[in-house]
Amino acid sequence: MSNPKDMEADRKLQALRRRFPHTRTQIYLNHAATGPLSRPVVQAVRRYLQQRYLGPIDNYEELAPIIDETRRLVATVLGTTPDRIAFAPNTSSALGLLAQGLDWRPGDRIAIPACEFPANVYPFMNLQHRGVQIDWIPHREGTFTVEDVARALTPRTRLVTLSWVQFLSGFRADLAQIVACCHERGVWVSVDAIQGLGALPIDVEATGIDLLAAGTHKWLMGLQGLAVCYVRPELQEVLRPRSEEHTSATSGPNCRRCFVRPAGCTVRWTGIDSATIASNFIRTPGVTRRARPTRRPSWRCMLR
Repeated sequence: MSNPKDMEADRKLQALRRRFPHTRTQIYLNHAATGPLSRPVVQAVRRYLQQRYLGPIDNYEELAPIIDETRRLVATVLGTTPDRIAFAPNTSSALGLLAQGLDWRPGDRIAIPACEFPANVYPFMNLQHRGVQIDWIPHREGTFTVEDVARALTPRTRLVTLSWVQFLSGFRADLAQIVACCHERGVWVSVDAIQGLGALPIDVEATGIDLLAAGTHKWLMGLQGLAVCYVRPELQEVLRPRSEEHTSATSGPNCRRCFVRPAGCTVRWTGIDSATIASNFIRTPGVTRRARPTRRPSWRCMLR
């Protein structure tokens, strides 16, 4: 006779699988390239397009609450408050807020793991023409230690930027230890979280991350063309983004610059609407995320 707990777990699993038509014809091994779209996400996109196609042409006020709801859900996933969440077109654009927003001076240095994905490299290499120097943190088959990070720091290092989970090896960095090491030396830490967010739990405030950026089309199972961004209050106070939009500021007589608002005048509603559904989905009871820290490259784990 089957165990009732196992039967209940199987029932929940099958209910979740029905949300993903891919499972009818494919064996899907998500290596964090592009996540599948669930039925609720597709329905949300269709609902928006139908409204724009057949309903009011200017429907901003009706759709505006979706932004607030999405920010609230993303904040819950990240362990912070909604006012700390912004949107951007992609991960690189979100990281660009930091790359272009700090008052870089000639001789400043940025430390980056030598195994990083280009999205977390080029925005900062672009600062070299301003006299900013890049120090590459050495790696061993896509892995590195807190000590490796510490040895790369110099008195002129202002930023360490790294991926939470490496795109090629699957190595997961010890963010809490790395942040603590950097903050002791007055160094900011930014994190490209796209390979882990949605699959692994994280608390940005407890960890102390200064900026986190992640596109929504991988483990968050949203659309391409949208990223979420968290900014720590201490960092926001010194950021001066090069691009200002009317949606980047609070309103009122004491209006102050505040870029933790939807990025750009034209918000990608379809992406934000799908992000609402996807963020809610990964918090659904019965959805279990299981992972363990990877200390050796994932392709070696598969070969053993």
